[in-house]
Amino acid sequence: MGSKRGKPKEPMPEWMKAVDRDMFLYVTWERIIKQQENIILTRQLSGIRTTPVYVLREGGSGGESINQAEQIAMDIEFAKKKIAAGEKYRDDLEETIRLVAEGDPDKETFIRRYFWTGPDRRIGTRAKLVVAALPFLAHRDWGTKRPTKPNRNFYVWRDDIYMSLADYMGYGEEARRESESVGQAKG
Repeated sequence: MGSKRGKPKEPMPEWMKAVDRDMFLYVTWERIIKQQENIILTRQLSGIRTTPVYVLREGGSGGESINQAEQIAMDIEFAKKKIAAGEKYRDDLEETIRLVAEGDPDKETFIRRYFWTGPDRRIGTRAKLVVAALPFLAHRDWGTKRPTKPNRNFYVWRDDIYMSLADYMGYGEEARRESESVGQAKG
């Protein structure tokens, strides 16, 4: 598949796909946390005692058995563990974003809009969301003076943000190796 200008489109490098996947998990964890909170709430409202009670029965069949109250307690405990894991992941990613943005609210807006807004993960859609929030990263229509498609600064920012995220997420070496090999192939 070629682009409008006839150049073949280069595939997204694997390290960039890995950064995208890790960043998209932020939104996924938000949904998982809500789901687990709903599980806890429904289990607590089921009307059954949630404290397991063990009764020794003589002459009963051997082996372990789990009664309904035990299952509810286990479900609640598992849901709490998932919530804690999701909140930790989201907190760690928030800290990574603060480090990558280096105190620049525009860069933080770029990251949040590019990775965490909406279910559509196509690059063009994400670019439009960023340009809508940060119009200085867009070309302007000559007639209407309204922002249109991303300008060169948008792509410089995006590449810089991807590389910084790759460094913090552990993909930096792979990214540098790949960019060096691409540079040597072009030169």
